[in-house]
Amino acid sequence: MTVDLEAVHHVKMLAVTQRERGNLEGHLVGSEFRVGNSTTFTDNPSCGVTVNEAGLYDCDLWGRYATLRRFRYVSAVYNVAEIAVWPQKNICPLGEAS
Repeated sequence: MTVDLEAVHHVKMLAVTQRERGNLEGHLVGSEFRVGNSTTFTDNPSCGVTVNEAGLYDCDLWGRYATLRRFRYVSAVYNVAEIAVWPQKNICPLGEAS
């Protein structure tokens, strides 16, 4: 699941919520957030946290795209209701993050 921020931003925090349907334990196990300027998930740097459940996650990366994706196989259904991203306005000179 990818969020397009429509411009380069400093992403400080991300949140994941799940649908309230039955037992969702383990549905997010082995997932990670990546933030960057590429539409290809693996080209963007990781936020450095493993997402195993719904909640808030710190991140300190610059980019246009914030993506949550499973990085290893888990047999449970991938059930995500929403990803929320809290970016800070781009304060880099020339509008580009390095």
